[in-house]
Amino acid sequence: MSTSTVHPHRNLYLREIEEAFELFESLKKDGFYNVPKITWWILKYEELYEYSHDHRHVGSCIDGMGCECCWDAPESRLSSLYSSLEDVVELYEHEKYFKEENAIFEQVKDDPPGPDAVAKKE
Repeated sequence: MSTSTVHPHRNLYLREIEEAFELFESLKKDGFYNVPKITWWILKYEELYEYSHDHRHVGSCIDGMGCECCWDAPESRLSSLYSSLEDVVELYEHEKYFKEENAIFEQVKDDPPGPDAVAKKE
């Protein structure tokens, strides 16, 4: 089946996609989302993401490819949100490293070490 054609159970998926968006919105506290809750949401909707990603081009005027006609489709919106949240979670996993590197940068930015100190670090 072409991924640009309508899935036979699309209405059930659309209902679940709407619930996923509502649940995601409910995770917001004081205008912010926290990473553990985002991670939980990602894990909860992994299978729905797979469906959405495979069918994100439903309604496209170019068979099997994205176009402006399908950007607002629920499948496309969920697929985009999900992959963006995965990126956020991945960046968060590296936050400690970035903070440590930034602290080192702040220490040396006004008084850079000589070439010998840089060579020793490597």
